[in-house]
Amino acid sequence: MDIKNTIHILSKHLEKYHPDLEGKVHLANVAEDPPTGADESILITLIKVEEEMALKNGVHHRLNHRFKTEFKNRPVYVNLFLLFTCNHVTYTTALTRLSQVIEFFQSRPFFTEKDGEAGTLAKEEKFRLIVELQNLSMEQLNHVWGFLGGKQKPSAVYKVRMIPLEAKEKLSGIGEPILEVNVDGATTV
Repeated sequence: MDIKNTIHILSKHLEKYHPDLEGKVHLANVAEDPPTGADESILITLIKVEEEMALKNGVHHRLNHRFKTEFKNRPVYVNLFLLFTCNHVTYTTALTRLSQVIEFFQSRPFFTEKDGEAGTLAKEEKFRLIVELQNLSMEQLNHVWGFLGGKQKPSAVYKVRMIPLEAKEKLSGIGEPILEVNVDGATTV
């Protein structure tokens, strides 16, 4: 699972949930000019990535199907903070779009590989996305729009939890499993 596929999955499900949003949900940096055709749409902007520290510790090995010990680094689990900005010339329509986004994630806070719309993921890749609305204070909201350098528009920030990121080359070593421990120092065969 990667960041682009995560956002793609969420945007496609959002478009399906509200048919009038078909083709109007775009991954774009709200600080830049909207892409062609995105001037009256919902823009999804990644504003922060953080590591999920609770899942940092764990085993770095497992037995494979040949009973060999495989060593590999654990995946990094990240949380994405996504800004959903309703970019529309009519303010009331932008507010309606924002309501549709909030309604959608209220009705669908979880996504797995069984939900379809996996984008370019391998068929066997499993994932679980948990989407939570974030409550930003007025000061935090001011900082978000300040560092984006834009005028504030109707928007909501969501935290997407548990995105595992893992390198394609997974193994860092293979060895024989330890099946017996001899504590008296004598070698056994």
